[in-house]
Amino acid sequence: MDNKITITDLLAAKRQNRKIVAVSCYDYTTAKLISQTEVQMILVGDSAAQIVLGFDSTLAGDDGFYGCHNRCGAARGAECVSGC
Repeated sequence: MDNKITITDLLAAKRQNRKIVAVSCYDYTTAKLISQTEVQMILVGDSAAQIVLGFDSTLAGDDGFYGCHNRCGAARGAECVSGC
């Protein structure tokens, strides 16, 4: 994961029918491992409340949880190139 991927890049890939490699990640350790591979994008989404905390719904996580989770966990582990 050497370069920042933008929305423009994703739209161009779609227009060109070019595949990209993306995986979901919810923690520092996994993000660190993924960042050492050829994966092009790490997705961190609202399913963290279910995957990490075991809730039945994504609605259980609030802005504080997701903000900290994204900023402190996966972004730092992947050495986020977008400055997050």
